[in-house]
Amino acid sequence: MLAGRICSSEPLEYLNPQAEEFITLPGGVFSGIYTRGGVTIPLIETGCALRLSAGADAGVWAMGNGLSLGGLVGGSANGEALCVGGLRGQVTAFGELA
Repeated sequence: MLAGRICSSEPLEYLNPQAEEFITLPGGVFSGIYTRGGVTIPLIETGCALRLSAGADAGVWAMGNGLSLGGLVGGSANGEALCVGGLRGQVTAFGELA
């Protein structure tokens, strides 16, 4: 979570390196609030023979004098089979009203 006014995007990028992909900073200045969180839950855990987990991610932000509002939601799945191979998938959707 980040709240307040900063004249650089560095603190936001430190908290979330992906932020620059989906947040537009009005005039390059962050002035507002940003929060994001996520969770990963193991579904099946039998050692390296079979592992399966799922994750969820959500975030919201409001900033700027012109009021920029936005949010994102995402999900992921991660698996490993027979101690040999694994697979990971992730999807994130976001929207911003500036």
